[in-house]
Amino acid sequence: MATTTTAVSDSGSSWAGDVKAGLVVFLIALPLSLGISIASGSPSTAGLISAILGGIVGAYLGGSYVTINGPAAGLIVVVLSAIQSLSFGDPLMGFKRFLAAVVVVGALQIISGLFKMGRFAAIFPSSVVHGMLTSIGLIIMIKQVHVLFGSKAQGSIINSIVQIPSSIISANMHAVIISVIALAILLAYPHIKTGFTKIIPAPLVVVLVAIGVAVNFADLALVKIPLDIREFFITPSFDMIMSKESIMAIVAIYFVASLESILSASAVDKLDPLQRESDMNREFWSKGVVNLCCGLLGGLPIIAEIVRSSANITQGAKTPLSNFSHGIFILVFAALFPAALNMIPLPALAAILVLVGFRLGHPRQFKEMKEMGTASFVAFLTTIVLTLAEDLLVGIFAGIIVKGIMSYFQGAKITMTPTYQLRNQGDEAMLEFEHSLTFFSAIKQRQLLTDLSQYRTVEINLKNLKFIDPTSLAIFSKETHRLQKEGKKVTLHLPQKYEHVYKNLKAH
Repeated sequence: MATTTTAVSDSGSSWAGDVKAGLVVFLIALPLSLGISIASGSPSTAGLISAILGGIVGAYLGGSYVTINGPAAGLIVVVLSAIQSLSFGDPLMGFKRFLAAVVVVGALQIISGLFKMGRFAAIFPSSVVHGMLTSIGLIIMIKQVHVLFGSKAQGSIINSIVQIPSSIISANMHAVIISVIALAILLAYPHIKTGFTKIIPAPLVVVLVAIGVAVNFADLALVKIPLDIREFFITPSFDMIMSKESIMAIVAIYFVASLESILSASAVDKLDPLQRESDMNREFWSKGVVNLCCGLLGGLPIIAEIVRSSANITQGAKTPLSNFSHGIFILVFAALFPAALNMIPLPALAAILVLVGFRLGHPRQFKEMKEMGTASFVAFLTTIVLTLAEDLLVGIFAGIIVKGIMSYFQGAKITMTPTYQLRNQGDEAMLEFEHSLTFFSAIKQRQLLTDLSQYRTVEINLKNLKFIDPTSLAIFSKETHRLQKEGKKVTLHLPQKYEHVYKNLKAH
């Protein structure tokens, strides 16, 4: 059973260490929140509001210890599409209607968490999840490359690709100078090993240098936020909440935000030096509470954000105080120094987002998915292509359908319950599967493996399986590791043809 954030007193963390980590995360989150807002077609303040609420409201409600809540680059595509579909020529009304959709998403997440639906994230094939993240990364890069050259992407993703040569030809050279400097800092920074680089994050250096250079240029697009924090807040409009556009936006935001948040929290658990495990259902409903607040006050939807969480852990955070304090720092800065934010050139923020997009859509994803087998690779490519050509929801569901069909023709049995036998004697148990394991039965697979915690010695036999989905292999990798952490003696028998896939999964 997952532990909760109430049991943190034995972590050995001092409040000063967590506040210090929160300060560093604040320095990363501030420019990222602004950049994500602008790239999403939202008011610049929207990302700041969600980062503030994600920290102050969400820190102690959540089911994890060291994750940082906030707006995420992975949601840019969904938010931008939702606002555009709801605007009908009026961007502000589009944003207000989008906020109404976020309120509904928050309510759905609360209900989902209370009904313990966090486990359903397991049924999404890993190839489709990777395809989703890769396509989001590609879209961020495609959209933001125009900003690097001082222009703005127009229309669909395909149109944005076609327009890239035009943006290059008509480039604003001052914007290009800022972009080149920003990208050079971001690329060089990880290779500079000094005390300074360990404390001061690269995005902050990019912003400070860009502001210093930009004072010499009068033709640069800059961040624009109100000088009075009371003007940050925008209320939702529910006038179109039952429309097809709103329902599509609600579905897209709910699925992507929920899935990303649970996947990120799981990834952060692996980075936690104390090896604590998040309560995913609590994560679900707590994100719903924060998202409901974001929708009511004018913020973007939040998730458990992996980049900021990684920095948080690197800085030695042990408790949710770091998440809480980073929200306080953003609130204080936004209230006292808004004029400083209005000096930031947009090409600098675009450079930060281009690098974030590249990491999401890194070329190694293609190599890793190819190693997972033909069905996984085709589903991965299908998700990417249809996301770029249509939209994210179409890409995700097409990827799932393709993965299911190809698995079937490779000999998989499409069922929600795998064929298995569980034999036990005292403290020893043997769990044996037959025929096939696919993502369709992922929930049952996880439950069976969770139930093995009551035994001291566990043997899992997959030798008789004709087909094993990489999603299932990932579940067995994670759960056997968990059992071993609990002090159990675990033996896993695999068919030889799947051993290399299993080793690749453990390596990543």
